[in-house]
Parts: sequence; structure tokens; C-alpha cells
Amino acid sequence: MGENKGSILITPRSYRNLEGPHWDMLESSPYRIVRSPHTEELMTEEEMIKVVTEKDIRGIIVGLDPITEEVIESASDLEIIAKYGTGLDNIDLEAAEKNGIPVTWTEGANSQSVADLSFGLLLALARWIPTHSWYMRNGRLERRQGTEVWEKTLGIVGMGRIGRAMCKRGRKGFDMDILYYDIERKEGVEKKFNADYVEFDELLEKSDFISIHVPLTPETEGMFSTDEFEKMKDEAMIVNTARGPIVDEDALLKALKDGEIAAAALDTFDEEEQLDTELLQQDNFIGSPHAGASTKESVLRMAKMATREVIRVLDGKEPLKTYK
Repeated sequence: MGENKGSILITPRSYRNLEGPHWDMLESSPYRIVRSPHTEELMTEEEMIKVVTEKDIRGIIVGLDPITEEVIESASDLEIIAKYGTGLDNIDLEAAEKNGIPVTWTEGANSQSVADLSFGLLLALARWIPTHSWYMRNGRLERRQGTEVWEKTLGIVGMGRIGRAMCKRGRKGFDMDILYYDIERKEGVEKKFNADYVEFDELLEKSDFISIHVPLTPETEGMFSTDEFEKMKDEAMIVNTARGPIVDEDALLKALKDGEIAAAALDTFDEEEQLDTELLQQDNFIGSPHAGASTKESVLRMAKMATREVIRVLDGKEPLKTYK
């Protein structure tokens, strides 16, 4: 390592815990490495401000920790924010743009891993897999009658990279009919997978399974609430591996209790890492701790992409992929 030219703050725990070429890239650079002080928890806004103020932070590789306007304004040396993942809702993008700080993200790095988990949750709901395992662990040989996934209708909300990966699993693996809703038609997907573009309400009414893959925006916040659950089939099941606030958790809880839908699985919640939600007490609900990207392959891809972007910018080059 040569002359120290400032510091890079690294917050994601999976990045920090996994050995790989991203560490070789960092350790051979002239930049000092500053790690999050926590083993498991996210950094708070106050902790972020303290670190960026005291540690000459020029680049941040961030997971779900808050990069607010106050954090950005406090980081006088900051030149780049590299999101370790794809969701940018924890970063104040307007503040970053105002201060001339590029924001990059690892587009496509976790698509297959998230689609794997999404379809895994769908199957787990359909066949009561967690419930049956819990029964046997507690000495009970009971069976809950499930439903087949084969040749059912899968509704995909958001046909981006993850949506397309989910589409392929449903169509090619389980011969499912594919309906999708997106702000743009995807004619290539329609032709390749015989998928049908429909309006949102039609997707709700006709789908046996619904999988959510849209970003969190003002338009998608609360996209699934009381009215939407009432339009769904009573036997429908829904999976959200996107962002928590897209689904109204209070409305979902009521829909599950009242039998308006059959089952649901969330990998993300309104608040990250919460365990005190009543949803977890429902036997027709599966909760997952935002684990969509938690595979070795995905973590390595995200780590390499984020590290590459930070080093490029700090070395005076243009980033390869920025949010705009």
C-alpha cells in the first residue's frame, strides 16, 4: 500500500465478513479502510455523521444504513457513494446530486439470488413447508393441505431484471401462465415467455401467485393495501422481496386474518430488522430477514462492483454506472 489518500467507509456486514477479491482491490489501493463499528446492526444517522466528519471519508460503500442529507452535508471530503445492492431508498439522492456526488449501484448483481428466494418463498407458501417442519420439530405428524404451483397463473409486478428471472423460473420450470404489470411494456419478455401485459387490477384479479419486484418510489409506496387485497382471489398468495413499504403491513395482516388472501411472504418490512410484528404470529405468513441477496455468489458480485466504482472515482476516473 502506498501513500494514504483518504478513507473508504464500508458498512455492509456481508461485505465485511466475506473473503474475496474485493479485499485485494482495497488493500492494494492507497485508501484507508474504515469499517462500521457494528457486527450486526445498521449504523444510525448520528454514527454516520460522526464517522464521515472525523475520518476523512472520500468514498462510502453502503448497504442499508442511512445516507441522509445531513450525512452528505457533513462529509466534506466525500466523492462517491457506492450502493452495495440495488435499492437506493436509504440514500438522499437529491442531496447527493446537489453536492455533486455520484451514486452508483450494483445493478444485476443479485437478480438471480433474489429470484431464487422469491420462488422459494412461493413454493414454501404453497406447500406449507415451514409449518410442516415446525410440526415435526415439535413431535406432531400433522399435514396441511397445500396447492400445486404447476400450471397456475403467476402475476409479476415489475418486469426488470429480477422480474424477468422470476418469469423464467415460473414459465420454464413450472409451466405457469405469466401476467405482468410494469410502467413499460416488455415485448421481448412477452415473446420469449409468452407473457401477457395487463393492467394492475386485472393482474390482481386473475393471479394465483403474485411476486413484487418494483423499486420503492412515491408511486409504489403502499401499492398493496386494503383495496388491492380485496381484489385478489381468496386463494391467492403474495411474495414481496422488493421493499417493505410497498406493502401496507396493517392491511396485509387484516387480509390474512379475514381470509381475503390465502398466504403471504415478506423478505422486507416497513422497518428493517424488526421482529415485533404481529404478522410473524400468523401461520399463513412467512417472514425473511431481507435475505434476497444473501448468497455467496451475489455478495461477491456486489462487493467487486461497488469496490471497483469507488476506486475508479477516487483515482480520478468516471464511474461506470450512476443513478440519474
